[in-house]
Amino acid sequence: MSLGNLHDNYNDHTELNDAAGNPATTYIAARDNMLKRKENAPLFEGGDAVSLVHNDSAGIPTIGYGFNLRAHKADQIRSALTHSFGGTLSLEQEQGIQILEAWRNGTSYNGTDKVGSE
Repeated sequence: MSLGNLHDNYNDHTELNDAAGNPATTYIAARDNMLKRKENAPLFEGGDAVSLVHNDSAGIPTIGYGFNLRAHKADQIRSALTHSFGGTLSLEQEQGIQILEAWRNGTSYNGTDKVGSE
């Protein structure tokens, strides 16, 4: 895509549209639409993929738009998800964090310990 007309002609670039197909009206909206579509298309298109772990293009376990699960400890993941889900996590989400932390530590999850909350 030529950058010459990009900043004032979003209508010709459907890859910059929002999830409903509406053209972006600002550079920032166009940029965000493109990045979100590349990072996690199902979430961008309105799915519930924010709560699903997927491997990014480098094979790194990721959640949402590029939240690298290898780079964050259990408390950081818990904090980010608690904020995203309005203050509470389900039992399954909490267990998922514990399983992930046990995997990161090379240990096994026994289903009772709350890890990463020192």
